[in-house]
Formats: sequence, C-alpha cells, structure tokens
Amino acid sequence: DFTVDGGVRAMQKLLARGCQFTSVFSLNDQMAAGAMKALTLSGKKIPEDVSIVGFDDVEYAELLSPGLTTIKQPVEEMGKVAAGLAVKLIHGDTGLPKQPLFDPVLIRRDSVKDLNY
Repeated sequence: DFTVDGGVRAMQKLLARGCQFTSVFSLNDQMAAGAMKALTLSGKKIPEDVSIVGFDDVEYAELLSPGLTTIKQPVEEMGKVAAGLAVKLIHGDTGLPKQPLFDPVLIRRDSVKDLNY
C-alpha cells in the first residue's frame, strides 16, 4: 500500500532478499519515508549507501532526516483543470480538450548522494 508502513515492508523485503541497489524511487513520499526508516534500522546510511527520491513533496518531506529529495506535482493547477472539465461536462460540453501537460518539479534535498544534474 502507499503508506509509511507499506514503504517499511517493501524495503524490508528487498533487504531480506539480499538485493543490491544504490538508489530508490518511491511512488510517493510516504513510502519513501518508510523505506528510509527500514534502511536506517538495517544500518544503511542515507544518502551514503542508498539515495532516495520520493514523489508528491508532502509537507513533512523536508523535515525528514535527511530531507527527502522529491518530485512535486502542480496539484492545485491539476485540480483547477479537473474542476473546469467537470463544469463543462455538467453543462453538456462533451468535447474533450487537448490533454493538458503539467510540469513536475524536482525538489532537491539531502537524500540523494550525488546530484549531477
């Protein structure tokens, strides 16, 4: 599941299998936080041993230790577009506009070892 506990369990499974990896991209920041917890409890250092990137830029991402590097989505803009489409559908406008593209933003923090970008 997409929770902190889900991230802990997923990381524990990887570690138990003996998987060798140096980085993790998580489906959301909650799972990334859980992965960080499991890695730390196993003796791994972030970012020295494993770099971690999350997705969403939740409010507490910068409060984690180290701060979580993450991908921020323009949620407010996405919501406005979705609401506008819903209003058009309610008024009978069934013509779909060109699908909008939303630009995600990389939020650079300290959970990645070498940010060569």
